[in-house]
Amino acid sequence: MIRKFKVVLVEDNQPTVQEFQELFAKLPSFEIIGVADGATNALEIIKNDLPSVVIVDISLREGDGIELVENIISGEHLPFEPCIVVITAIQKEEIREKLYKIGVDYIFGKEEVNFSAGLIAEFLIEIQEDLPRAQSSDDA
Repeated sequence: MIRKFKVVLVEDNQPTVQEFQELFAKLPSFEIIGVADGATNALEIIKNDLPSVVIVDISLREGDGIELVENIISGEHLPFEPCIVVITAIQKEEIREKLYKIGVDYIFGKEEVNFSAGLIAEFLIEIQEDLPRAQSSDDA
């Protein structure tokens, strides 16, 4: 049986959400189990569904992606810390430094020429064996 990793996508841009959903629907080892366009809704989904991976944009319709990441990493809401992948158009180095300092695992810039859902998917496939904190749907 293929080990499926649960993914929550926190993104408020509908075309980006659709791109991720269409691509991840084809992946045998990753499944998007929830999508949120705001921090409050995202935290509820994460607390309830315990994903292996959280892909989060910093700029959201409601709330702040950095604050959301801090809440996830604080460990107050989860029995384990999921892998956090930030996708952002914000290019300020101080923001990236802050994200890494608070514990974000990976950051991908939306401004990069090769940025796509496929790039993120390829990356997750590459590191899936290195997700020791992750909980798969088989484990639940």
